Amino acid sequence: MVIALSDVVQLLLAVLLAVPIVVLPGYAIAARIDILGYASAGRGGRAAIALLVAYGTIPLLSSLVSRFIGIDAALVICLGLAAFGLLQVRADLSPRMSRGAWIAVGAGLGLLSVLSVDVAWDGNLYGSLIAYDLVKHAATIRALLETGAAPPLDPFFLRAEASSYYYFFYTPSALMERLSIGLIDSRAAFGGQVPWLALALVGLVHLLLTRSGLTKPGGRSPLPLALALMALSGFQIALIGPLLALLGVPWPGQLNWIGDGLVCWIITVLWVPHHVAAVIASWLAFLCLIEADRTAGRARIVHTVVAGLAFAATAGLSTWVAMGTVAIVAVWGAMELLAQRWRLLALMAVAGALSLVVALPHLIDLVANRAPSGSAPIAFKIRVFIFAELINEAVPTLFHDVVRLLLLPLNWLMVGGITFLGSVAYWRKNQRAHPPANPIARVITISAVVSLVIGSFVASTLANNDLGWRVVLFVQLASVLWTTAVLLPLWQRAARAIAAGVMPRLVPTSIAAAALIGAVTSLHEIGFTRAFYLLGDGVSLPRHTRVDYEQRAAYAWLATNAAKNHVVQHNPDTLRATGFGLYGRHRTAIADTHNAILFGPSADAVKQRFGSIAPVFKGTMNARETADVLRSNGVDAIVVSAIDPAWTGRVAWVFATTPLYASTNVRVLDVSRLTDGP
Repeated sequence: MVIALSDVVQLLLAVLLAVPIVVLPGYAIAARIDILGYASAGRGGRAAIALLVAYGTIPLLSSLVSRFIGIDAALVICLGLAAFGLLQVRADLSPRMSRGAWIAVGAGLGLLSVLSVDVAWDGNLYGSLIAYDLVKHAATIRALLETGAAPPLDPFFLRAEASSYYYFFYTPSALMERLSIGLIDSRAAFGGQVPWLALALVGLVHLLLTRSGLTKPGGRSPLPLALALMALSGFQIALIGPLLALLGVPWPGQLNWIGDGLVCWIITVLWVPHHVAAVIASWLAFLCLIEADRTAGRARIVHTVVAGLAFAATAGLSTWVAMGTVAIVAVWGAMELLAQRWRLLALMAVAGALSLVVALPHLIDLVANRAPSGSAPIAFKIRVFIFAELINEAVPTLFHDVVRLLLLPLNWLMVGGITFLGSVAYWRKNQRAHPPANPIARVITISAVVSLVIGSFVASTLANNDLGWRVVLFVQLASVLWTTAVLLPLWQRAARAIAAGVMPRLVPTSIAAAALIGAVTSLHEIGFTRAFYLLGDGVSLPRHTRVDYEQRAAYAWLATNAAKNHVVQHNPDTLRATGFGLYGRHRTAIADTHNAILFGPSADAVKQRFGSIAPVFKGTMNARETADVLRSNGVDAIVVSAIDPAWTGRVAWVFATTPLYASTNVRVLDVSRLTDGP
């Protein structure tokens, strides 16, 4: 339990370190330029605006400074902004929250800790399912620090070129780790931003509910209802029993294998906060453009400039969300053109041009540092749904897409759950009021329709369908807002009845059932994120708890004792290697069969290096041949474990070579000293 306690302490320290790196700079900018009515907003409104500004500008500004001056310069600038922010908003920094709010904050930090840290027991290490993506986050943060600038070198494939990846979210985390002077690691630095991002998302929902006209002012706040809806998933679990009986497969660790991913906001924020940050940055830009249209003079200029910066930030936070944002702005602009709202159209053009100029270095990096793949990064593809695939497999036909298209509404119902039904109810009730007069409500509708269309008919092709998984965050957010508007009267009536000591009428059975199924699905996703080890074959990812425990210690030793420029290689013949990225501080020649290709190297180069290094861990060569192969790929040391064929086959050089570090199931060997005998 010492490991778990250490991880929790680092995580909580990282949450505090995010204050001077992200939160206070957001306050400083928001207060100085009085964005979105910051000065006249209440305490909660100011916090919401400041956090929106933080995630709409700080990742961009810190990444640009890191690019042109360096990581240390970005740290100094963030601390300077934090000092200014502290002077501006001292009164806002002493929390005045209700008991329920404190309980919610405590529960959130507890959930983050439970789902993020390692648990060690009896020489075994039990990580979270999140670790299989956390390795990417931590490795990128580490790469930024080791590079000393942005963009970072590729942490998954040893090459001279920088990575071709959207890394802006990781730059503040790298600054947090640098500020900690070694007290936190890259995993904690990533997790430290998550609570503040969650609060920024809550702030965005609050602003959209109160300023869009979807809910009327006065009475009970709609925010708790909206947050409750965000905690619910779809109806996926209702399909699992019949499908398991039909397919005869083990119970899965995640339920979204029934189609392209759409999970509850809790898991999304914990798992891929950088994509959520991109949605927040996009919405900051949308809100600023709307505010610029209704103001004049300095305020108009300020809001237009911030909109441009926020659009540029989106590009570096998530390429896939940025694609959706571009499409949303294009459709929005076309509607403004048809309505002859020339001023807003001009403001959109100015903000768009500014964002292109500011984001251009990053966009050039994305292209220049990525080898041509020979195929388009996105393609037409109707959204995947397990029922459609089963039908297409059972009845071979040329009309696979027709089946997927016909089942598309059922697909969205299953993954959307109660918010899908609530959205349908909202549109049926308000169909004559669309497009809405309120400009924010109008953009909510545009963003939902555009992202729904893209998510239904377009997919990315590089590895996973990240475009289809991430762009739908816009419609997912809109559906929460619409469902809140539909259910709010029921919520308020129940609250009034309870306050008067009267037993309220029961919630309609259909709503209760939909909420219950969504809650059970969410609990399943959250629970098995931590306890997926109990599922046996239901999770097709490597789990070797005793080796993992010893590898963590081995990489900790390497981080302290090996030269910083050494390249340390593990067995890449696995779907997701984790130890090197979660705990290591050194580069690797090739990561694994999944991540090696993600940051831009050519497929041929990855295939060639894999074909060269993978046989090393199979033990098919003697010590001299092994050393020659490793040196030719730039490797200085290797980590061999008890699960590698070279170990289980008792290959001579594994045990004859004097190790740099050794435990029962792990040996770290110097490539220059490999030998087959004493």
